[in-house]
Amino acid sequence: MQNNLLQSPNGKIAIEYHAEKGFSVIYHSGRDKVKMMSLPEIGLKTSDTDDCFKLISSTPVTSVVDDYEMLTGKRRHCHNEANECTYRFENVKGLRVDLIFRVYNDGIAFRYHLPKTKEEIVVLDEYTAFAFTPGIKRWTQKFTVGYEGFYWPNTDGVADNEGREWSFPTLFQPSDSAFVLLTEANILRDNTGAYLTNAADSSIYKIKLSDERLICPSGWYSPWRVAIIGTLADIVESTLVTDVSEPCKIQDTQWIKPGLVSWIYWAYNHGSKDYQIVKKYIDFAADFDLPYMLIDWEWDAMGNGGNLNDAMNYCKEKNVTPLIWYNSSTAWCDPTPLYRLNTPEVRDKEFEWLKEIGIQGVKIDFLCTCWKHRAVRSRCAIRDREEMGQSQGLCLSWCRW
Repeated sequence: MQNNLLQSPNGKIAIEYHAEKGFSVIYHSGRDKVKMMSLPEIGLKTSDTDDCFKLISSTPVTSVVDDYEMLTGKRRHCHNEANECTYRFENVKGLRVDLIFRVYNDGIAFRYHLPKTKEEIVVLDEYTAFAFTPGIKRWTQKFTVGYEGFYWPNTDGVADNEGREWSFPTLFQPSDSAFVLLTEANILRDNTGAYLTNAADSSIYKIKLSDERLICPSGWYSPWRVAIIGTLADIVESTLVTDVSEPCKIQDTQWIKPGLVSWIYWAYNHGSKDYQIVKKYIDFAADFDLPYMLIDWEWDAMGNGGNLNDAMNYCKEKNVTPLIWYNSSTAWCDPTPLYRLNTPEVRDKEFEWLKEIGIQGVKIDFLCTCWKHRAVRSRCAIRDREEMGQSQGLCLSWCRW
């Protein structure tokens, strides 16, 4: 028995399955039924086979209801409901892949699951593709590991990007009143980040894994592929990315105190190595009752009348809580300080020193987390920082990654 229709709890969004066309995503806007996009291809390419997968069964529809609280973000209390169905695919060699689909009131999410096997499976590619009507408006950012480009509006799928590789998230407008925002969520230790490519067809955006070989343990789950659907207001207000992510791993979160921060780098790229500029930003935080100030890169070379210790003393005098920047030393290894967080032993020593001088939180930069080994390292740093004690003011909550 197969479920060819999976609807959101409010009936506004639906997934339709057709054996020849695959999955289609439908949005109901008033009395209008709008096809937002389709999924012409799904599946995984492994080291054992690249055969096509065929749908063999699907589970009964089950409801998903979740309530949780966020320490920062769009709202403190988050509530979501979805309908879920698992579609099982199989290739000619007997490899089975489950596609877990959820349809929420504000979008859809799906991920792959490899049922338990005796051996690890090596994933080489993901076939997932999102097909849109040609010529629709879209806002896409050229893929770079820094994720700092502009989002160019375009209708041709090129937008001066001949390589046609695009970062998450991307925004599409399939109709006058409805949009689709594509992104990913819940990238765990055994996963890799991804991006999109439409090199083969300007209207079809295919998932491209950042790692060329992903070793997957038995029972592996992929990240969630997420499409937030609705008006621009719906997309802005949505918490779908955290809705599908794992719950917070920190049991006691009372010590985490989010707050506004005065930040030097935005106006002065190299301002953190100038003690006089650092003092001005400490004064700014004190004058406007901001709880934090962030000292950015090159603080190890601070001069012009003072050093980091002097800045810490001035923070105490002004009752401002200092945060400090670190280079992850995994990608761009020019800005200093370098290689202070790259092993557990080095991290422990550095964090103890930070605790002694009064630093209450860290900004770890240049993570380049789309690659698996670098993402693992960044998670280790966050976990170690949380385990060293309940330092008031650490804004990295490790909540719903």
